[in-house]
This record gives sequence, C-alpha cells and structure tokens, in this order.
Amino acid sequence: MARNHISLALASAAFVSALAGSFASVAQAADAQIRLAQFRERDRGGPPSRERPPEIIGEARINNRMANVVFRIDPRQSHVSEIAIRSGNLPVLLEDAEIEYADGTRQRSPILNRVAPGQQSKPIAVDPRRAVRQISVTKRPGLRPGETILQVIGKVEGGPPHGPGPGPGADGPRPGQWGGIGGNIPPGWVLFGVQDVTFRGERDVIRVGEQFGRFERLALRVSDNDIFLRELTVVYGNGERDRKVIETAIPAGSQTRPIDLRGDRFIREIELVYRAAPNRRGPAVVEIYGDIANAWIGDRDRPGRNGGWLMLGAERVSMFSKERDAIRVDPRVGRIKAIRFAARRSDVTFYSARIVYENGEAENLPFARKLKDGEFTTPIDLKGRGRRVDRIELKYRSKLGLKGEGIVEVWGLN
Repeated sequence: MARNHISLALASAAFVSALAGSFASVAQAADAQIRLAQFRERDRGGPPSRERPPEIIGEARINNRMANVVFRIDPRQSHVSEIAIRSGNLPVLLEDAEIEYADGTRQRSPILNRVAPGQQSKPIAVDPRRAVRQISVTKRPGLRPGETILQVIGKVEGGPPHGPGPGPGADGPRPGQWGGIGGNIPPGWVLFGVQDVTFRGERDVIRVGEQFGRFERLALRVSDNDIFLRELTVVYGNGERDRKVIETAIPAGSQTRPIDLRGDRFIREIELVYRAAPNRRGPAVVEIYGDIANAWIGDRDRPGRNGGWLMLGAERVSMFSKERDAIRVDPRVGRIKAIRFAARRSDVTFYSARIVYENGEAENLPFARKLKDGEFTTPIDLKGRGRRVDRIELKYRSKLGLKGEGIVEVWGLN
C-alpha cells in the first residue's frame, strides 16, 4: 500500500513539473513576442504618439473684405502649444496674429502667409502654461466679394477633448457654470441694455431688438448697489429660450464673467431673476454689454436692418454733471465713413464730439445740440474716410427724466 502511495506522489510531482515547464514556455514565448514588437516599433521610429490631435479652437464666418477677426477661446481649450489659421472656400492673405492671455499679456506673431482654400498657415508657437483668452487675426481685405470661414487650429495641452458646447438639443451648462465675477469688460463690447433694479420684484425684462445686431457673448455690469443674480434667460429673435444659471452675488462696481450665447443670433429680450439686496442703499443699475458677432460686423449690407449702420458703442450719462467719455471702437469694424448719435431713456445735450483715428490724428465734429429721448442725429460724414477710428471722445449732459439716467449711442457706417 505504501509503495502505491509513493508511486502516486512521484507521478503527481512529475505532472506539476511538466505543467510548470509548459507555463514557463508560454511566458517565454509571450516575452519573445513583446520584445519582437518592441524591436519593430523601434524600427518604425518608436511607439505611436500619445499627443492629442489638433482641434478647432475658434471659428468665424466673415466677409472677405474684413481686415480683423477676433476669436474668443473656450476655457476648456485655452492651454495650447501651437496654433495655425485655416481658410475656407476663399484664399486669404494673413498678416499677423495677436494672442491675448488670461493674465492680460499679449504675444504678437507676424504671419505674412497666403493661405489657399482649405489649407492652413504655418504654425505659431504658444505658451501652453498660460490660458489664452482670445486670438486676433489681421488679414488683407480681399477684392473678391463673398463670405468664407476662418478657423483657428490648436494643439490643446491637458484636459479632456473638447466636445460640443451648449446649443439646440444640448443639455446646457451645469448650475453655476456661468457664475462668478469677471475682469473688466473688454474694449469694443457695446452697451445695449440698462435696467434699474428696485428690488420691488424678483424679475425684470430688458427689451432688445434686432437693430443692435447679432451677439456671440454678453456680460452684466452692476452699479449703485449690490445684487444677487440667480439666473438670466436670453430670448432669441426666433423665440428660442436660453437659460443661464448664475447664482452669484455681484457687488456694485463689478461685472459677471462673459456668458456664451448660442451662436451669433438676434436677441429679442433678456429676463433677469435676482434676490433682493440686504441693504438700504437704494436701486441698483444693471448694464448689459455684448460682443458683436464677426459675421454681423462683416455684413456691410445688413439687409433690412439699420440701412448698413452698426452700433459702435454706448455710455450711461450722469444727470448732474457734464460727462467726458471716450468710446473705443472695435478694430474689427474697419473704416468708417460716417457716424451718427442717438439719445435713449432721457434727453441729452451734446457739447462736443471728436474723432481720433488709429494713426493718432483727430477730427473735431461741428456738433453741439440737444437730442430728445429716442432721437438720432443726421449722418455726419468723416473727412478721414480711408482711416480706421480708434475712439470717439464726447462731452455731454443728460436731463433728469422718469426713466433714469440717459444713454448716449454712437453708430457708424462702413
């Protein structure tokens, strides 16, 4: 019996040894396959790159005769190591690009590159450690009429790949995504709405209208008292509603972060929902500024709307003192051959107007008169028709009215 147990033990040991040898052979074969694959990868120049493929980080439909295009960069794509400009269906002659970082610094890069339809410019190196806020591209205006698409292609560093933003059929932003206090509203954004917040209710509606144009982004500035803004809803010209959850306390003298809109659309009205301020300092004033869409600035005809006039800027006017303001003109506007002024919410008395061109030269306008609420001046032709306007300097005073402080608007004709 013992002899049988010994024989069985020896047989089991032999089986285990054979099985271990089989596993070792399989492992050795697998190692050999891995080493062979590594040698082949080495011969082909190394393993496949783990870099993310270039992405479209900015896109604009423009008129071919435009000279300046500004691309606002989504924060999710703001850290890039390299960019290039891609043309659509028309050739473009690019001159330079200016990269504005979130910390306010700027990087100007000459391009001087003719880009054929469907092709892209030579790459421009960007500092990936800093977030890019916007990219301004200067091109030579084309003689050929029509529209084209310009895209900014970027090598995005870090973060998840960019997906489609809020739009028709999308879930929209998460609660609080649009909240927070932002920096100064960029020059060139236009004031197109003002609302006195008396805190007697929780909701106000600001009527807008197509005459102001199409907008890509907006921001709110608060003065005179603090407010707690819960949400705002943008009602577009076609009736579609775009609700933005804010849930942010906005102290007097500050502004919200830029709020993206669903494409460049006309705005019918903006609904504000807020919570009353816990003090007795009186009403607050909410100003709404918008970033006009590239396509609207480039549309010289603007058929059926304003007869080709484009809003250049506006300012709120104090009722008790003479105001001196300088309205900066968005460089995308290009050359302006005539301007006109308008008064809103109150009568405004103008004392002087001065045009300062991009090259520093100035032109004093023969303009001193009183405008009633809702009244426009007749068009005033500019002598420097072939030059770009840097700013418009105004001196005026508003009359005390039932609607509160007045608003001065400046309109330009390309």
